[in-house]
Amino acid sequence: MSIKKQILKNNTVLITEPIATSKTVAIGFWFSVGSRYEAENQAGITHFVEHMIFKGTPTRTAYEIACSFDRIGGYVNAFTERELVCLHCVVPSQYAEFALEILTDMSQNALFLEKDVNKERSVIESVLPYVDTFLYDLKAIDPQVHKKCTGKTNELILENLKFIDTTGKKIEIRI
Repeated sequence: MSIKKQILKNNTVLITEPIATSKTVAIGFWFSVGSRYEAENQAGITHFVEHMIFKGTPTRTAYEIACSFDRIGGYVNAFTERELVCLHCVVPSQYAEFALEILTDMSQNALFLEKDVNKERSVIESVLPYVDTFLYDLKAIDPQVHKKCTGKTNELILENLKFIDTTGKKIEIRI
């Protein structure tokens, strides 16, 4: 089967790839936001919002969101990249509409309660120092790759690196 791309009336891009033999469906919402677009004083905000969408909506608690996917044998997750945020799930195909409704609710109606904001702020802030350490070590290891950095500590262009593992001040690069 072939991949099909459609532009919906609300300018949402819908990409589908039917697989007749599959009994599951993977759904992903891809948002064109990421660390590349953050001002220096907003470092980590995209990752922060990614975490907050799991904290609940006016109609679902965080626990209810997690249980909704667990009960049907699916999972939900998200990730943040330099240029995008992705909210995604995999569920048995008969629950596609149910999962789509929950992902839509999460992405459109996420609550930003003060208790959750304070908790997630500390989580994101704890990650930021590792980016500075990574850049410092990268300059010592490979000045040419370091030059590809944009200058913001939370932004890296590392198209030649396939795996990066940072631990404290040591960096291991596997190609």
